[in-house]
Amino acid sequence: MKAQDLRVGNYVEINGETYILQDVGQFTVIAEQYKNPLTAGIFEYGLVKGIPLTEEWIIKLGLLQDEPGYYEIAPNVTINIDNHIYSGRHHIREIKYVHQLQNIIYDLTGKELEL
Repeated sequence: MKAQDLRVGNYVEINGETYILQDVGQFTVIAEQYKNPLTAGIFEYGLVKGIPLTEEWIIKLGLLQDEPGYYEIAPNVTINIDNHIYSGRHHIREIKYVHQLQNIIYDLTGKELEL
């Protein structure tokens, strides 16, 4: 995982648990555990992993179903359950991780996705 791929507020996996990034530094991140915010720490990038993006995560993050198998990211922009992003009917790209979806939605709308 590289610093340029992450932003404050991203959900990531560290030691098998879901964490929320609080700070992204050159060599480390500061993160708090999602279910226990009092459990925070400083972690090297080697411990930080992306959370695989699933339909369950898409729903958990509050995206609304546009049509069967497609969820709206922004006006005229959708993601399907195979993690492909479309603008209208034009394929834009495939993503694999929750933090990538968070970053794309923030870039397109300025809104943070939260659980």
